[in-house]
Amino acid sequence: MTFALPLLFVSSIAIAAPAESPAAPVFEPVDASPALVTAPGADEPTTLTGSRGFLKQSGWYIAPNFGATTLDGHLSSLVGLRGGWLINRQFGIGLAGNAFGWDSAQIDSPRPNTRVDGGYGGLLLQYVIASDKLVHGTIDATIGGGALCANAVENRRECKDAVTFFVFEPTANVELNVTSFMRVALGGGYRFAPVDDRSGPYKPAMSGFVTRASLEFGQF
Repeated sequence: MTFALPLLFVSSIAIAAPAESPAAPVFEPVDASPALVTAPGADEPTTLTGSRGFLKQSGWYIAPNFGATTLDGHLSSLVGLRGGWLINRQFGIGLAGNAFGWDSAQIDSPRPNTRVDGGYGGLLLQYVIASDKLVHGTIDATIGGGALCANAVENRRECKDAVTFFVFEPTANVELNVTSFMRVALGGGYRFAPVDDRSGPYKPAMSGFVTRASLEFGQF
């Protein structure tokens, strides 16, 4: 009986105490919107150069060339030099110069025993097709002007009656990649060259076909 009383007292306290309810789970707010992943450089403006720019690769070349052309109905030698800036291995812009005639080239002239020499050149525009291929093609055009000098044999170094003309010369070429810094090109085209009306009474036909072989050196 003595031990039963404390036991009943503890039991009554346990019954009277309210049972604690389990803690409610806590839910964290979840952002349902998908994470935005920003690509490197996506926030950069489009510029001429850089990772998002137009100019991704830059090169250059210089090319001596040798060939032949028709000049007032006669065949003449043609030597020259061209060079340019290559953009993305596809577009080229530069300068071109050519010399023709020499002592062996004769053309029709009002004066007997007349020889001719001269030259032309100007802006060079180029489009390269599949530059990374071993054999590929190019299309270019020279836009500019030139002059022809017809002289008597005994007075070759003087030019009193120069004939000036405008030049537009498109050509198509095949290029071979020899090394990383050297290429060989063969091509041909046509030179449109109307003579200036102010050149005088002598107006030779300066338009004619052109063939050319080039050795190109540079960074392609």
